[in-house]
Parts: sequence; C-alpha cells; structure tokens
Amino acid sequence: MLEIIPVPILKDNYAWIIALPNENIAYVVDPGEAAPIIKVLNQRGLSLKALLITHSHRDHIAGINDMLAYENVPVYGPISAKIPEITHILHEGDKCTLSTKTSGVPPIVAQIMETPGHLPEHIVYYINHPIAGDHLLSGDMIFSSGCGKIFIGTPEEFSLSLSRLARLPGNTFVYGAHEYTQANLKFAAVVEPENIDIQVKIKDVNDKRAKGLPTYPTTIAIERHTNPFLRCGHADVIKRV
Repeated sequence: MLEIIPVPILKDNYAWIIALPNENIAYVVDPGEAAPIIKVLNQRGLSLKALLITHSHRDHIAGINDMLAYENVPVYGPISAKIPEITHILHEGDKCTLSTKTSGVPPIVAQIMETPGHLPEHIVYYINHPIAGDHLLSGDMIFSSGCGKIFIGTPEEFSLSLSRLARLPGNTFVYGAHEYTQANLKFAAVVEPENIDIQVKIKDVNDKRAKGLPTYPTTIAIERHTNPFLRCGHADVIKRV
C-alpha cells in the first residue's frame, strides 16, 4: 500500500520517494538532484504525481526544474521567494491527499506541520494511517540521533519544533534528509556515555553502513532514547552539558 524509498543524492543527502505501488504512483520529497530520482521512478514503473518540498536550501530544491522537465506536476511546499516553482503553498494544518479511497480503505494523507528553527519556512510531512502506518518526512529538523543546524531561527523555535515532533506516536517512522547518523552518534555518546541504547544503536548503524545501507528509517521511540536533542530535559544530559 505504501513504500518510502530512499534515493541517495549529492554528497550525503536523501531524496525520498513516497510510492503507492497499487496505484503505480509516487511523490518525491526534496529533489536536490533529479537524475538518480528519475532512474528509480523508471526502474519501478512509477508515475510521478507531485513534488513535496520541506524548505528552500539548495540541496533540497536544485532538482525541481529537471524533475518538472521529466514530468510537469504540481509542486507543494512552504511559502518562499527562493522556490518560485511551488504551485501549492502549504501551512500548518493543511493536508495533502496522496491516494484515493478504494475498497473502504481511507485515503493516505500527509499532514503539514510548520517547524521553524532551521529556516523560518520549514515544514514536515506526517502520515498517520490505520493500515499504512505513521511516517514523518522530517527534512532537516530531526535526523537519526541528531538535528539540523540553526540558519535563520532561534534555539527556542528549534526546541519547540523538536518537542512537537517528539510527541508524535513512538512507532512513527522518521525519514531525515541527510546521512549523518554515525557522526551524530559520536556526539550522542559523548553527551551520554552510559546510555546503553546509544551503544546498541552505534553497533547497528555501523553494521548498516559497512553494508552500504541507509540508517533510515529510525522511529520516534528510538530517537527519544538516542537523540540528545530530544533529551534536553533528561538529568544526565543536563549534568553533562
């Protein structure tokens, strides 16, 4: 019913393809480079329906025009002068319907959450579905055991955005936009050297990277135990920092 496919692009980015195999359609999140994404779409026989953008950094939008040359589709995203290609501006509480309702199954819908801190316009896409499950396309807000940098924003804004995401259901799968997990875990282990969950995750992540596999998806539950930026209120973190 729903498959979310990682596409490694540029140096360490991921674009994500939200695929609905039953309908042979797909949505692409943050096309920073078009050619690898188009290759996967063609290999899978998927028809591109729309582009979903989280924010205006070039490594998330540089492939938009090439994607539109491949297939002229709607472009959804936040309001930003740096993304004139957007045809559908999204705000907090908006919804993107990704599938049609068939055979009594509810449609798959991506809910929009505004998450300033990295950039003022940053948004994330959250899918909450009784059959397809919970999925968060988190852009540069939450990474596996880390988070994005503050470019235009305040620590207070970023903290509030992270806190909102941390309250999502623990079984929510998280798909970040960068493969920074090994470096993030080195920092996490310094902050909490006695955290067993971090040690277990380090082994798992190192095994995956040794095999050339992505470290995503992670889950909100895993991040609550291994991401220092979601654990700022934890006594051990406060004491160490």
